[in-house]
Amino acid sequence: MSNSQPGERQPHEQEMMPYPKISIVTPSYNQGNFLEDTVRSVLEQGYPNLEYIIIDGGSTDNSLDIIKKYSKRLAYYVSERDRGQTEAINKGLRRITGDVWSYLCSDDTLTDGTLRYCAEQFRTTGADIIYGNCNFVTVDGIVSRVKHARPFDRAQLLLDNFIWQPSVFLKRGLLDEFGYFDESLRYAMDYEYWLRVSRKATFNYVNRTLSNYRLHIGSKTIGSTLEHVNEARQVKKKYGAGFRADWAYFNFRFWGLHSYRARRLLFEWLARRKP
Repeated sequence: MSNSQPGERQPHEQEMMPYPKISIVTPSYNQGNFLEDTVRSVLEQGYPNLEYIIIDGGSTDNSLDIIKKYSKRLAYYVSERDRGQTEAINKGLRRITGDVWSYLCSDDTLTDGTLRYCAEQFRTTGADIIYGNCNFVTVDGIVSRVKHARPFDRAQLLLDNFIWQPSVFLKRGLLDEFGYFDESLRYAMDYEYWLRVSRKATFNYVNRTLSNYRLHIGSKTIGSTLEHVNEARQVKKKYGAGFRADWAYFNFRFWGLHSYRARRLLFEWLARRKP
């Protein structure tokens, strides 16, 4: 499938040469309320060397209608049953041909200018991974707070995942060397990947907000917080955190979980109020 609409001006080869091809994969399943915002945030970047792939898990809402609306601007899309988000991401990543890649969930968005900015950062820093800050936004897309990442420190990453997934861009060579996401993981597959590649890859933090992470009752962050934290504990232990992983988990169980439950009640109340 073509990346552009019929009659749309094609970038000249010389225009495209300075820009690495960036491949974005969006896993999608019944997020029709948010999917179009996600798609537009990628396609409207105005990036001249973009490969955008959507892997839908057989949605039963209006997601497929939205995907078909933009199909001529996608490198590839499919809508079929899968075994969950992690498999969908890997399915898309196995099709990419870009120099740089990322995945963007179907309820999140990129901020304006992110792709050009990251392309320039890869050119000037030579890093394997560029990552930045992330807005937490409401169902309606209103920024509630900015979540700052931190300069890379593997020892700290082992204790706390301070890297916000929608704001991460990686070089293709990492897939060739380290493989794909662990499909046995449902929540912490990105965290496991950061730790897996961190033994060799170079990370570069940029103090810029690269994406918007939407919090709503249907998101895994809100709906399955304890499961997420427990899976992250297992990942920490796999990479050597030992008893510190258990301490962080039980500390969350006894203290942090109350605030997350309160946040979930708030999102449920907001969802009921929304017309």
